[in-house]
Amino acid sequence: MRRLFLFLLVVFAGSSLAYAQGPSGEFRLYYQTIRDFNYRTGLPDFEFQGDSFHGGGFGFVYDLNPRLGIYSDTAFLRGPEAGGIKLNLINQVQGIKLTARELGPLNVYAKGGIGFARYIFSASGSDLGVYWQSNFDLAGGVDFEINDGFYFYIEAKRMVMSLPRLTNVEDRDKWNGSLGLATGIAFRF
Repeated sequence: MRRLFLFLLVVFAGSSLAYAQGPSGEFRLYYQTIRDFNYRTGLPDFEFQGDSFHGGGFGFVYDLNPRLGIYSDTAFLRGPEAGGIKLNLINQVQGIKLTARELGPLNVYAKGGIGFARYIFSASGSDLGVYWQSNFDLAGGVDFEINDGFYFYIEAKRMVMSLPRLTNVEDRDKWNGSLGLATGIAFRF
């Protein structure tokens, strides 16, 4: 069974690369905001309601063929403050990107992935704790070519993030679903 799986993987990867036309990948730089972040921790002085994260990031897309790619995005986001404690986030996601390239000057795409969110709690410049949690993204966007191999894009995503367990209180939030918006540039090669 293992040999069959490896054989099919090699055949699929090889055939996808053999039929690839045009660019084989891209490097992306972006600004991102996460809207409507809610987090009831169980501590009355340390709760977030409707807050936002803002920051930037970078990503890579490896095109298996003109319509299918594998992507990886990393964002560094500055977050809200509650009770004198700041919350920052490093979000890293990998997944699959599907692109429709025959729509004139625009390329419309959808992507979905899974990754990790790193929550960083700090107060007065010192770290109070770091928590690793899971993260799921579903996104859609549009990009258009500014110059040969240079693109501008706009993207909207739905992010579902697992939240750290800071207390043993039963009435705390365990998951948060937020809207993410990003705009950036891409270099295709």
